[in-house]
Amino acid sequence: MYFYNSIHPQGPPKKDTISQEGSFLSEQERAAHHKKVRQWFLNPTKYCTEIEGEQRKYPGKCIYHLSKSHPTHDCNIKKEPEKLVTEQKKLPNSSSSSIPSDQLWNLKKRSLKMLLLMLVMMFYLIQEVTILMRMSYIILPV
Repeated sequence: MYFYNSIHPQGPPKKDTISQEGSFLSEQERAAHHKKVRQWFLNPTKYCTEIEGEQRKYPGKCIYHLSKSHPTHDCNIKKEPEKLVTEQKKLPNSSSSSIPSDQLWNLKKRSLKMLLLMLVMMFYLIQEVTILMRMSYIILPV
């Protein structure tokens, strides 16, 4: 390693990350490319220009695997995020309720009214208890 660095102080010569055949030069480059393209597949409307550009760069190949064995639209990696997106659209939002907002507001108003009524009743009950306690002091001999 030391001898190689003394001959080539700038390190190994720089090459394109993808060779002419479309295969990757290293596992890190492959993983980075897969991560990037998977992100594109998860949000195709946002990255449509990037997907189209990559497809123009590698015509007839899957832009994820960069192989001619299957086109991009038949890629299982592309189909998986599409399934997730369609499932998320089908599922109701967990934060939203099935009760319409006007009915929900009426429920909140009724709950507040009941709470206020209970507080008033407790106030009167405390007053009654206080009065009874004072009366008991008066009636009972000291």
